[in-house]
Amino acid sequence: MSHNRFALNLNSLPGAHDVRHLNQKIKAASEAGFCGISLCMEDVTAWVQSGKRLEQLRQAVRDQGMQIVELCDVNMCDERGRLADRAREFAVAAALDIPLVSAAYNKEVTDLDEARADWASFCDLMSDMEGLEVGLHFKGDATHFNTLDSAWDITSDGPANGRIVLDMFDFWRGGSPANSLEMVPLDLLGMVHVTDVKTVHRYQAVETDRSVPGTGVMPLTHIVSALSRRGYGGMFSVEICGAVQEDNCAFIAADSYRATRRLLGTSGPSHRKVAAYADSRA
Repeated sequence: MSHNRFALNLNSLPGAHDVRHLNQKIKAASEAGFCGISLCMEDVTAWVQSGKRLEQLRQAVRDQGMQIVELCDVNMCDERGRLADRAREFAVAAALDIPLVSAAYNKEVTDLDEARADWASFCDLMSDMEGLEVGLHFKGDATHFNTLDSAWDITSDGPANGRIVLDMFDFWRGGSPANSLEMVPLDLLGMVHVTDVKTVHRYQAVETDRSVPGTGVMPLTHIVSALSRRGYGGMFSVEICGAVQEDNCAFIAADSYRATRRLLGTSGPSHRKVAAYADSRA
């Protein structure tokens, strides 16, 4: 997997959603060796409310030799189960040159046709934004559509800008069939989230149980081997939570990078190549 790229979800690092901590997290990710970061809207909102412009955030990341690869934790539906207006999130992603918006289908529905229709409508909301894709982040603790194969059922033959976000935690927690890694078209995978879980049964696992890759009980080698065998060349974004966040930003970022490098069997990307790519999108 020598051509794969590593990003760090900044929710993995301790600190409030404010400008000071955001700058610290960006620097820690870069110094650890990551070539990209995943951001949530709380980070973006804090940045803008401080009086800073989005282009300053984009440049701050580029100055560290990285790019923002994902806007994460976006829910497709509102509290009443209707498709939410995400025009602001899409506009933020476009302004920051983020290639992927990661969206969870947070609607309790059992009908596949309804789910496919919702997915198509959500993707169509951003169809006029060139270079911007939306990834369906299936959740392993959802009542329905909680596996990789069910996410494929929703997205197959869907809008051209639609992808799947494969979160190793949710793949394991939802009990996705092992052979689904061999069946889902590779070009549908827009992002892979890397994590582990320490000594927790999968049906009891919660988000705060996420730990550094290689330190827990998840079958990460099987997942990575399947992706490698098929030639996956996309981005891996590391996400951890819980007790591990008691350490400082620099230590957590460096430890996460080393663990991911060991897991994926590569020394990681060249910051120079990533910076050149970022400049080409300017």
